[in-house]
Amino acid sequence: MLWDPKKDKVNGLEYTLDHLISWLETMPPEETYSYSNSERCALCQFLKSQGYPHPIVNAVRWGRFSETEESLPPHFDWISRGASHSRSYGAMLERAKAIRDKE
Repeated sequence: MLWDPKKDKVNGLEYTLDHLISWLETMPPEETYSYSNSERCALCQFLKSQGYPHPIVNAVRWGRFSETEESLPPHFDWISRGASHSRSYGAMLERAKAIRDKE
């Protein structure tokens, strides 16, 4: 399923850019995350906070092995990926706000 910007929820989960920013504001800004380890992946942690257990995330989609995958909203991968030296929740929050302010 392609991401529909008119939908704020998919499978009962809220995951718009504003939802991501709100979640990032609750995270310790200096704490780092892993881009490629699902246990420490920022987007996986975000989806878990929304009540989605054991998410799998790649550059364009998220889901679980047993469920239909959903497209990520635009920019979520770029916001999460960042540069390897800037993978803290604070840096991710700055990237997310920069995208929001451009829209």
